[in-house]
Amino acid sequence: MKWLGWALRLGIAAVTVLVLYGLAPVILNEWRGLDACPKLGTLPACYIAGLGYVAMAIAVLFAPRRLPALFLLGWAPVFALALTGSTMEILGHPTCPASPTGTPMCFYSLAVASLLLPAFWVGRRLQRDVQTAAHFGRP
Repeated sequence: MKWLGWALRLGIAAVTVLVLYGLAPVILNEWRGLDACPKLGTLPACYIAGLGYVAMAIAVLFAPRRLPALFLLGWAPVFALALTGSTMEILGHPTCPASPTGTPMCFYSLAVASLLLPAFWVGRRLQRDVQTAAHFGRP
């Protein structure tokens, strides 16, 4: 069971890295001044999403004690931005950058964020159950 918890953590890290790979061109275009993503005040939403995914990756790879807080600190703004952007897109107000296929990227981000949180909690629960069993001398 312990290996399954680790596999979920590594899977979450891999997914966040893949999302960052897809988000990198948008962030770079925004950095170059091309207005590639919507803004929240003066801060581009793609910067917030990028930082959120980085926080999630760091949480599952490097911060075991502060894992839930750091993960949720990254996940919450990503999910909120994706949900808001997807809702705006569905209502006919295009706000999200489009993928190379033309699909709004916030749709992908919403799907990924919706799957990452349950995977994170299941992985934590599996690891906690293994630690509890080892503490009480169960195999």
